[in-house]
Amino acid sequence: MSAYRAGRALEYRAIERLRKEGWLCIRSAASHSPIDIVAGKEGRVLFVQVKGARSRMPQSELEELRIWAEAFGAEAEVWQRLRAKHGFKRLKVRGAAQSELR
Repeated sequence: MSAYRAGRALEYRAIERLRKEGWLCIRSAASHSPIDIVAGKEGRVLFVQVKGARSRMPQSELEELRIWAEAFGAEAEVWQRLRAKHGFKRLKVRGAAQSELR
């Protein structure tokens, strides 16, 4: 399976999880942007970047995701696939003063 197809499959799994939580979702297909998924629920907007188990997000990309979220008044998360399980580790991107994951 190509890296693109594997990444796309992860994004669809994340969308499935979000929809089960009541979010409306759209995938940013082949965008090469900091946002893979845009989701909305009860007036909230969430930007999600999905990463594989071995992938890391460079600080510059994390900062770009934070800037986008701030510009749109959105929340932002990085979802990293867990190797041993079928789930994701969800990391919230902190606000303007601190572009760190918690």
